[in-house]
Amino acid sequence: MKTLNNQVTLIGNIGVKPTITELSKGFKIANFSLATHDMRKNREGRWYADTTWHQIQVKGQQVSFIENYGRKGTKMLVIGKIVDKEITNKRGQKRLLKTVEASDIKGL
Repeated sequence: MKTLNNQVTLIGNIGVKPTITELSKGFKIANFSLATHDMRKNREGRWYADTTWHQIQVKGQQVSFIENYGRKGTKMLVIGKIVDKEITNKRGQKRLLKTVEASDIKGL
């Protein structure tokens, strides 16, 4: 049985055109941001969209899907796991970046 620890399912819209990086021997990685929206009520009782941005990384065979169909605004289903990555910014400060490594993607 497949483990359900650290599994995330997101439905949202691509924020900017995905960046495709080709590594050795034709292996590709796609990175893009995905916006998810929750509808909430404010104190006056009016509804508003609360938007959360997620960094998505796609590897292997599914990169070709992103290359062909991944455009700004495209609605996507992303299934994957949350991965912490330590990066160093231009000032030399270390930051922890949370990324979703996609295991399955679909256009909606």
